[in-house]
Amino acid sequence: MLFHDPSLALRESGRLRRLKSSEIRESGVSVGLECLDRELFDFDRAYPRLFDTGAKHARIQTGWNRCETKKGVYSFGWLDHIVDTLRAGGVEPWFNVGFGNPLYMDEIASPTAVGCVPLYYGEDTLTAWRNFISALAGHYRDRIRCWEIWNEPDCPQFWYPRGSNAADYAKLVEVTAPLIREKIPGARIGGCSSSFRIDSAWARELVATGIGREFDFYALHHYQIIPEAQWDSVISGWKRAFARYGNAEIEIWQGESGFPSRSPEGHWLGTYLRLGEENQAKWLLRRYICDFGNGIARSSFFQMVDLGSKIYSTARQSQRFPALHGLVDCVNYQPKISHSALSHITAVFDGDTVSRPYFCFPETREILPAAAQVSKLLETSLYIRTFERHGWPLYVWYLPEDVQLGIGGHNGLTLCIIAAEAPELLEQPVLVNMLSGIVYDVESTGNPNCYRQLPLTDYPLVLTDRRALEGRIIDGEEGRDR
Repeated sequence: MLFHDPSLALRESGRLRRLKSSEIRESGVSVGLECLDRELFDFDRAYPRLFDTGAKHARIQTGWNRCETKKGVYSFGWLDHIVDTLRAGGVEPWFNVGFGNPLYMDEIASPTAVGCVPLYYGEDTLTAWRNFISALAGHYRDRIRCWEIWNEPDCPQFWYPRGSNAADYAKLVEVTAPLIREKIPGARIGGCSSSFRIDSAWARELVATGIGREFDFYALHHYQIIPEAQWDSVISGWKRAFARYGNAEIEIWQGESGFPSRSPEGHWLGTYLRLGEENQAKWLLRRYICDFGNGIARSSFFQMVDLGSKIYSTARQSQRFPALHGLVDCVNYQPKISHSALSHITAVFDGDTVSRPYFCFPETREILPAAAQVSKLLETSLYIRTFERHGWPLYVWYLPEDVQLGIGGHNGLTLCIIAAEAPELLEQPVLVNMLSGIVYDVESTGNPNCYRQLPLTDYPLVLTDRRALEGRIIDGEEGRDR
């Protein structure tokens, strides 16, 4: 939690109010409900926990295999229940349309045809795919606006039986997108990839096909131990690439990304030094700050529930104990620390909070004295993003170190604000600990443009005016006892 010294000019004065999804008008916060097409967790136990986070969007996989269990007969009841329940609770679902159907595909490794591409199983299968897409879009024309085509087509686990092929993915989009738009003229169509590297051969081939002109958004799946690393360059690189081939207006989304509280041996991200719920929560907070600070319109955390109750299968392999990425566990559906951390994000970074390039700079001389013979990289490596809410600035900072290193915290940070750039001076300054949700009053040091003796942690802290968060803070004893 916050590394707090009583000598600091901070006084605990309340907590962030946790709002339900229905209480928040809009935000870019999304949570993944992936794998319901394979029934890997219980939606009815999960959705009340989702509503408690305040998230406004949820990514859903549509499950051709589950919608059509008899050729030509579509059963959307299971998906209707999910969609209608979410909408009633203030969450907008968005569809990921993908994967195959065993009715039309032979010699598949997964019983639910995960990753099996309709292009590769003959004309009858492709016709069946077209029919399914038309039926799906027609059925949800008044309920689903955003449609993402396929999941991670650049990954062999989800592009089967041939190796990943960007030109073939473009063909699948060309087949699928017009069918959705025919039924839903205002639909927003998206693509996605597991790799975020625009310099990969697959990415270069994809944008060169010109298929980007079909996309309203493109979702990157940015699984990285350090979420901030090169992320601004990645986003601008993809936007420039799509612009070169005819789509300068495309939005870049972060469509799936997470950090586990537990990982199995041999996990693809490598051997973790130290996991646990608190580190997962810290990573989640940083994920949303670096996404929203870089203008990402929608950021989706993978995922709502740990996938540990059933065998998880892709096109080529199965896992009995996958990494635990959930906001809640898969046994009792009890919230983890990341669940409350997400509610802090939704309380502060909703649709009323926008990224703004205000200039401020840190000084760390009280942490690392100028005369000390130590590295001064600490000061240059601080991650700072600025926002505006209801006319008030929000200054966000943290040390973007791997959360597994457990750096603890420091005191003695000075944050200097360029007054001419700020919309207003902070007359009632407060510091918000985004991990615990605790709100502190910040005592004036006599200079309204300079805040001294602030803490520095490896997760986001927010300095703003109390009025920016009007209605979002539980004050006094009520907040402390919550």
